[in-house]
Amino acid sequence: MSDLPWLLVYGGYVWPAAMVAAAALTCLLAWAQARQRGRQSVAWARGELARPTAQQGLADNARAVISGMLVLDGDGVEALDAPVAAAATTARAERRPDSLKDALDRSSSLRAGSIALRGDDGALVHIDGPVAVLAGSREVWTGCTLPRLPRAIRGRVEAADEAGAAMLSNQHVVLASVAAGDRVQAFGRLVARQDIRSVAVRWTLAPAPELAAGPDDAALAAVPMVYEAPGRVSGPMRRALARAALLGAAGSFAGAVLVGELANLASNGAVAASATVHSRAGEPLAFRSLSTDLVAAATPFRRDVAVRRVARQVRSEARGERDVRAVAALWSLGSDCHVGVQILAQRGRFDEAMTLGERCRDAAARWTTAQVAMLAGQPARASHAIDDLDAPPPGFLGQEVFGALAHLGAGRFALAAAMLRRAADQEGTRRGRGNDESEREQALRCAVAAVEVRAGRPEAKGELRARVRGRQGWRCALFLADVLEGSDRLATLRDARARLGRPYGVWTSLDALLRIEGGEALDGPPELLRVRADTLLMRPGQAFDGHIPALERSAYEALTRVPDAAVTPAVRIGRARLEVARAAFEIAFGSGEEARRLLAMALDSYAAAEPSGSEDQRDAVELGLALENRTGLPFPHDQRRLPDAGRFDPSALAHLGDLDSLGASMWGDERGRGLVPRSGEVDGYALADDLWRARDRDVFVDATVALGVRRLSSGVESMRAWLAWGPRAPCWRCQMRYAAADLSHVAITARVLGMREETAAAERAREAMRATMLRRDAGVATMLIESM
Repeated sequence: MSDLPWLLVYGGYVWPAAMVAAAALTCLLAWAQARQRGRQSVAWARGELARPTAQQGLADNARAVISGMLVLDGDGVEALDAPVAAAATTARAERRPDSLKDALDRSSSLRAGSIALRGDDGALVHIDGPVAVLAGSREVWTGCTLPRLPRAIRGRVEAADEAGAAMLSNQHVVLASVAAGDRVQAFGRLVARQDIRSVAVRWTLAPAPELAAGPDDAALAAVPMVYEAPGRVSGPMRRALARAALLGAAGSFAGAVLVGELANLASNGAVAASATVHSRAGEPLAFRSLSTDLVAAATPFRRDVAVRRVARQVRSEARGERDVRAVAALWSLGSDCHVGVQILAQRGRFDEAMTLGERCRDAAARWTTAQVAMLAGQPARASHAIDDLDAPPPGFLGQEVFGALAHLGAGRFALAAAMLRRAADQEGTRRGRGNDESEREQALRCAVAAVEVRAGRPEAKGELRARVRGRQGWRCALFLADVLEGSDRLATLRDARARLGRPYGVWTSLDALLRIEGGEALDGPPELLRVRADTLLMRPGQAFDGHIPALERSAYEALTRVPDAAVTPAVRIGRARLEVARAAFEIAFGSGEEARRLLAMALDSYAAAEPSGSEDQRDAVELGLALENRTGLPFPHDQRRLPDAGRFDPSALAHLGDLDSLGASMWGDERGRGLVPRSGEVDGYALADDLWRARDRDVFVDATVALGVRRLSSGVESMRAWLAWGPRAPCWRCQMRYAAADLSHVAITARVLGMREETAAAERAREAMRATMLRRDAGVATMLIESM
């Protein structure tokens, strides 16, 4: 993602970061404002108390500011804000008062029973009457009114002074206290009392008239007291901070929404304003525009708009590998992350596509990742991508069978059975209650039971036996035979023949393979599916229709264990047919030496078992020539024929999804064979098929045809385009054999074009697919489920 603008990649984090920063800033401002107000209030209080003229010594009935150390005689009082001992504690209004009287009116205080001030000269002045702490050694700026304070604090404030508490009801409250040992200043009227029993004088500081009033005016409500040193101030309380954070975050969010909406309107839906294209060939795409940056950094309401807008534009302009990755990265930024996965998969970047899908983690991307993993021959990775999804996500409805095949390929039979059961239930719901089961539902129910047996639930065999009598009886019988062994399997298949008649189509071959694997002696050549060379070259997926490579290998191994004395012509032919089928599988998967060895063994077996020139031998020879086409390995066998046919692989033409590079005037057959492609509607597969069927005649040396073949060199770019944007998008209906065939085509074409990275990736995926198709435990169930 290094080629993408920073805001486009990380814009989704901008507005949350802005909200957090705004909330933190408002909290900091609220706290700093409270501290500032606290300092101003303390300065005001000290200034007010400093206004009386300093007294020299103590004088009876004088108004004076007394400075000294607080002395506590007896127990203290519980502070308003915390259960700690204090000499005096006050709840006062946060705002700056107009006068001392105003400050004392808007306060509620508690004091200890006996407190005094000891001056520097040792004189002790007792404090009489109420006390109001205007600046404490410990303060809490609550940031809220009295009714919003915790109930315990509010109760103590109201109990201390109900009238003062009433004055605080709509004021932000400050909780201040002083403790014994604090050095404070107090203002009041000095009163001297002579002790009758001694000569000593007891000095008392009582509430005095207000500073600005005359000496005969009424006294203040309490003795104002100020802590001389800077006090420890905390607050606002959590509620005030939360309110400030909420306001800051809400304001930031509203601003982001406004900016995003205005930027989206300013762009006026113009896609061209969100991305610029190449100015020169090879220059990477550019994605910058002011509106795109602003929308990308706005709230999620419009971020996807910016991402989709840019992605749709650059997808049509992408040229090189760098652009392909950039387009995929763009789609991964929004809610359509699975589109980025699809783009990389179309490019053949299976590993990158799966990594991106696993990083996205939304359901659609994970399901698409599973589809890519199946195309890459990694069912275990596909299964783990969707293992916690009970059902396909929206947009992938009806794909339960695909999910079951992914779990089945990974050997996770319990999860596969759950997916199949869901598919069967949906099929039953679709038909409605009270109706008989459809053939598809019957087949799905049999698949569920067979997979449950593999998952460790042997009682499901009984359900399979009961369903053998249904319309899908042969399919269910084959499911049952696959999970049985030895005599039980053979008895099941014999019973199925007795009650259901002979199998037909691919069931015939599957029945024969299961019986061979089960140890039944052959009384004649087994009825096995053939593999034709022309189908293998042009339509490999169709060539393996009905074939189960894992079962064919297992059946072949069973025939090789037959003692030499018991080897009959039927056994030799059975071995040869299985050797041919296995050789075709190895050709498709690039194992040329093994395929050539198997074909040589097959031709030797045929030569010993039947007359020369049979159809079986012809299949083996043509597969040998196909092997020579694909790998260049010579096929020196005394029975080889059709030498010209072995020099041209028509599947190379089939790779060209667009044959325009060959021109509409490619050729015309003088004999009227009709090989002129229709302009704009060229079918590469049909053209290759025509060429192959003409292999016995002189079409290959015809001048017009030769001209067309030579002009394939001008179609290199078309072949590269097929590799870049070919038909390998994730698909859930793709059967395993077709995916394997496509990987084979990709590997061959990329190797011919010298594209090493693409060749290596395709060959890795093909090898993984090969290992999957050779898994015996899931082979039969996979084929039967795919054929539903």
